[in-house]
Parts: sequence; C-alpha cells; structure tokens
Amino acid sequence: MASTSLEVKLCETCQKLQLLSELNFYKLATRGELQMPDFKFTDSAPDFPKLKESVAQTGCAFCSFLITTLLSPEVGHDGDETERIRTSYRPPQDCPVVVTFHRAQFVLMRYNLDPRRFWLMFEIWISHRKALILFDLHACPCPWLSRHHD
Repeated sequence: MASTSLEVKLCETCQKLQLLSELNFYKLATRGELQMPDFKFTDSAPDFPKLKESVAQTGCAFCSFLITTLLSPEVGHDGDETERIRTSYRPPQDCPVVVTFHRAQFVLMRYNLDPRRFWLMFEIWISHRKALILFDLHACPCPWLSRHHD
C-alpha cells in the first residue's frame, strides 16, 4: 500500500516553520495569525550560498523553493517594486546584497464572505541591504554605491 503522507526534508531553520503543536493550531485559530519568531537567517544575493548549502547538505525543500522563487524571471511582483526587487535579489556579481529572511507568519483570511471558509496564507518578510565591500568605492561599477561616496 502506498504511503499517503508527504515526506518533505527541511533543514533545522525551516523546521521552525512547521505547525506541529496543538498550541500553534489553537493560536492560529483564535488570533487569525501565528508568528514564527525563531525563523530568521541571513544570506547574500545573487548567489544565495547559505540556501544552496542547505539544499546540498539536507535536501531542504523550502530552501530550494526560496532560491527558485527569488531567481525566477517568471515570478510576478508589484509593478512598482519590480526594479527594486531585481536589483536586490539579482545584483551584479561584484556588488552583493545581504538578504535577511524574517517575520515568518501564518494568517487566516476569510474566503469571500463565508464565515466558515478561510484561506491559509504564509508570508516571510525579506529585508536587504548593500553588502560591506572592502575596495575602492570610486572604482565600483555599482551606481548606487559609488554615487553615495563621491
């Protein structure tokens, strides 16, 4: 007989995103949201070495999903945000960006006007900042970096 459970490999960090306890389900059901405060990690774009290492070492499905999503040209974004996102997650190789994943949470949202049906939404906030680079700032090909130091 075939197994009906879906076995997904997750790294230690991504395991913190699971809704495994009755207490978590109760909090989500009564509050309409559940924050996962222990989920936070930092990596660097455009290569995402920590995410790639996690996939290589543990086979983490969620780390693989994050890499695929962030690097996919097919992922739709708010039109006003597209250029900012592209330069943050896909910067030139010689001007890396530090990316922090944090504020993971589950949210129940009412489905249409039916009080008995809900969407379960999951979101992660992603912050980014320019990496500290130790070289001549005037020689940097990144206009956003050299512009601020002329």
